[in-house]
Amino acid sequence: MAVLALLAGLGGLALAQEPEESHSTSPPAGRESKVVEELKYKQHPGLAYAASKIYFSDKRYSISGYGEVNAVKASEDQSAGGGDLELYYTNLYRFSTFLGYKIKPNLIFNFEFLGEFLHDGTQEYGRDIVIEAMLDYLIHRNFNLRFGFYPLPMGYINNNDEPVMFRSVNRPEVERLIIPSSWISLGVMGFGAVPRTESLTWSLGVVGGLDAAEFQPGSWLRQGRQIHHGLPKDAAAHGQLGWSSGEHLQLGLSGYYGQSGAEAPDAVERVRATTSLGAVHFRYAPGRASVVGVASMGGLRNTEGLYELTGRTLGARTNGMYVEPSYAFRNGKLPLFARFERLNTHARVAGALQPFRANEGDLRIVTTGVNYLPKRNLVFKANYQFRWNRSPFAAPEANLMEFGFGFIY
Repeated sequence: MAVLALLAGLGGLALAQEPEESHSTSPPAGRESKVVEELKYKQHPGLAYAASKIYFSDKRYSISGYGEVNAVKASEDQSAGGGDLELYYTNLYRFSTFLGYKIKPNLIFNFEFLGEFLHDGTQEYGRDIVIEAMLDYLIHRNFNLRFGFYPLPMGYINNNDEPVMFRSVNRPEVERLIIPSSWISLGVMGFGAVPRTESLTWSLGVVGGLDAAEFQPGSWLRQGRQIHHGLPKDAAAHGQLGWSSGEHLQLGLSGYYGQSGAEAPDAVERVRATTSLGAVHFRYAPGRASVVGVASMGGLRNTEGLYELTGRTLGARTNGMYVEPSYAFRNGKLPLFARFERLNTHARVAGALQPFRANEGDLRIVTTGVNYLPKRNLVFKANYQFRWNRSPFAAPEANLMEFGFGFIY
């Protein structure tokens, strides 16, 4: 809670220090111009609602963000998951503030400060500070550039990660443990519409590689996302091809390929592991009904070398998928949903590592829940997860009851 209080204070300070001069267009007669504009609920390529605010603002600056608080209650005591708090936390607090500034109409700076706090209900906790800072150079409908720390277009949640944009209290396990959302990296990316089309979009970029020394058996690449502010020692390429039909149907195909690196404590030896990840996703929302689906497959080479360095047995092949139908009652304010999910963090393990297998996830998860949105930017959530882990190299899986609320501004 101290993290939330600090971040809220910083957000309030930023509001108090907004410049008095406005570069926005004049407001309609009889209406005052607000210092902080309301969200327009539009998305700029690769970004969620609050993150996109500056791109649709009538002003030269914008302030936006989101927050969420989640609580998890297991049906029985959970295993410590090999020391990976991501697998057994009971409380999550997350608060984000975006500051956007239009240097020129086509040169836009977007900055995010995100604080995250995890707790296991006893003595163990984890905290993380994430900085997202990108510069968009908007050149043409078909070709634009993005520089800096930005979220990779990969899967569905990574670019729709604000709490009012997905149904469950916590993000789907496939998009936490296989696709490590939220995934932000330093790099450069081109993006735009495919020429001579109205509905096809593309993106292609080069980013720094992941930190393989932090990979964990139960959460695979997730802990390797840590942002390092020096020059990357490894590199990777990513891309996405998207298709949409109005606001009702979205399809996407994403890919990532490159090197992840790990160093011994004495920094004499550096182990590299080729890392690949592919995903397809869709969302169909013709009205109050909607359905979201994601399928992903990943690969990691040289897991033997990483084992010698870290002592962890990682999956050489992973896969996961989910489908989530929902229907919103009471004029869209009361969505009910169900999600059917399966994933395997160790779909294939190198032969030499067979005797050392542990903390694996071969999960089957059924999630049912409800949301209540008194306003479009505020949501209260509750869901129950029936969970089975079919791996013989893992502790029994507990069912989970989850509660939470979130907001964007």
